[in-house]
Amino acid sequence: MTGYAWMAKFVTVAILAGFSSVILVMLYGQSRVFFSMSQDGLVPKIFSEPHPKFKTPWKVQYAVLCFHGPFRGVHSRRHCW
Repeated sequence: MTGYAWMAKFVTVAILAGFSSVILVMLYGQSRVFFSMSQDGLVPKIFSEPHPKFKTPWKVQYAVLCFHGPFRGVHSRRHCW
């Protein structure tokens, strides 16, 4: 439709913001789930140690990063659009 290019750009930005927030919350939640699982003994206990200063599950967050990071690195932008 002609004359609605501005709306298409707005919708695209809104979709990207929505996807970004969902992915961020899912990764944050996944690290918390692994932290709880390690306290229950379902995954190695090394992940149940919180950061001494911030009291966050920092080892789990690094493990999630190391697992998900390479997948994003090999997945080209061409497949995202």
